[in-house]
Amino acid sequence: MKNLLLVACLLTISFAIDPAKVKKFYDMVDICVQENTPGVPKKSPLNIEYTPDMVLCLLHKHEMIDEQGLIKRRKLIEYNDYLISDETKSRQAKEMGSMCLKQANQSPGSNNEKTMAFIKCATPVIDLFDKPQ
Repeated sequence: MKNLLLVACLLTISFAIDPAKVKKFYDMVDICVQENTPGVPKKSPLNIEYTPDMVLCLLHKHEMIDEQGLIKRRKLIEYNDYLISDETKSRQAKEMGSMCLKQANQSPGSNNEKTMAFIKCATPVIDLFDKPQ
């Protein structure tokens, strides 16, 4: 019984979100909105349209794009773990992200074009992120 309780506690901790990282993500959303649409009144991050340029801005702000212009897969997965507390949603995000990354890397074009192909495919993952408190 003690082992079961210990496992349950460890699972809870390992799948817990990091509220500071969730807040940082949505703070960066605000910054990217201002950079990509100057003069537009500030909106709730929950009412933002995540355009490819906006998502590209977020990826750069969170240092998820390497020097060659490609997605840092490990960092992306790690960050998703901080932003998604629900295990099912986390699994969905990882599956979708992996599929989109594979498709983008197999597509023709420059690294920047591959990154944009990934963004266009994977943007719906943002809907799975936990919301700020």
